[in-house]
Amino acid sequence: MSQPEITQEVKDFIKEIKGYGFAVKVDNQGRELLQVPNDNPVIPPDFLPIESTLSAMLSRKGLDTECVSYVKASLHKITGKTYNPSKGKLTTANKFLGTVHENTYVPPQFKIQDVTEIQPFLYYMARMFPDADERHTVTQWLAHMFQRPSERPSWHIMVTSTQGTGKSYLFEKIIQPLLGSRQTSVVTETYAPFFDQHSLHLSETQFCLLDDCDTGNTRSIYNKMKAKLTQETAYIRPLYENGYTVPVFTRIWLNSNDTTPFPIPKADRRWFAPKYIEQVEGVSTAEFLKEVDNFLDNRDGLTQIFNYLMTYSLEGFNAKQIHQTETLQEIINMGKSIAAEDAETFVKENPVFKFGTLKEHIRSNVEEHRHKAFREHITQNLCRSTNANLDGKGKTRWWILTGMTNDEAKEHLQANPENGELPLPTPEPIPVPVIEDLEQEGTPF
Repeated sequence: MSQPEITQEVKDFIKEIKGYGFAVKVDNQGRELLQVPNDNPVIPPDFLPIESTLSAMLSRKGLDTECVSYVKASLHKITGKTYNPSKGKLTTANKFLGTVHENTYVPPQFKIQDVTEIQPFLYYMARMFPDADERHTVTQWLAHMFQRPSERPSWHIMVTSTQGTGKSYLFEKIIQPLLGSRQTSVVTETYAPFFDQHSLHLSETQFCLLDDCDTGNTRSIYNKMKAKLTQETAYIRPLYENGYTVPVFTRIWLNSNDTTPFPIPKADRRWFAPKYIEQVEGVSTAEFLKEVDNFLDNRDGLTQIFNYLMTYSLEGFNAKQIHQTETLQEIINMGKSIAAEDAETFVKENPVFKFGTLKEHIRSNVEEHRHKAFREHITQNLCRSTNANLDGKGKTRWWILTGMTNDEAKEHLQANPENGELPLPTPEPIPVPVIEDLEQEGTPF
């Protein structure tokens, strides 16, 4: 049987459909299907029988349908998926085998045009963030997400307010429609789903809202969360699947009706916290948001906001560094537990110590239910450990105030020798019975 002639028209056809995203994908049952992208990339692609679909496409083009096998062999074979805003629809997995990974990132589907009406959005932002400098920082943070989606910031937004100020409106009516529901996630009521071993909130998302979750005001929430705020990769384990590592591009936005969402260490640089939002006098939140609804629904508002954020200046914006706001400092101070305050007093008086000193102090001076919080605040937030010879007695494990060098620790011990290791408490003498007349009691020998 003679092979069909592969004309230039057939080669051009192959180039065209490959560029559009057509590829071969093997389903869970081992069948080869043709991935057919939709014109609207927000809609997932279709998967159709490969030979019959390609034959019909060739026929419509007036090309030889006997070329189906050649066309099929020329297409990329999808062997996995990835999520990366800086890559194309298909990314090379193995150039020798012709295999690719499907990129599930979908850029916002809005027309590029001039910004002609943006005032309702600006009014909303001004109502939420009345301080102009803070509003500029928040707007830059949002604009950075659209202009540089592949560059994850290491700091995120923490918004605190009274109930009913409209802080969730930004996510529900603006951010989620702009990015698409597949690339956003929301956590409510409790942080447990965010920390769960099967959590996918950092996988294939651009934005995650933590919406007024109850923490119990425990510092452990911050300790669990801090890595998730800065890591650029994450190990995920979807339910009933093997685990794997993925790149992380997710921005975190936290809303809370509490003035102190959870205790935060004083050196924190992972959150930008604008001023606490109070109810605005005059126009109610519901009435105000009706006007914004009208802008979004009837006046092409989302397209206007998208273009506004895409052209907003990022001059001076640093995705990896942010200053502490007054509000964040207040949250830090209000979040200090009694144990934390006592721990800071101990470290101020004992900037260099051995762990035995700390244990003895806790046993003698700290209420039992605060032992763990006291110890963790010192070892995780206030001090660092080092294996060094600080007292001339050989190398051993010491705890030193963060920021103090080993040489400074030596000088401190020389000036305060009692500071290094507290003397062990003198044991109470054990009473010895007095036997007045041993002969009367008899002898045990």
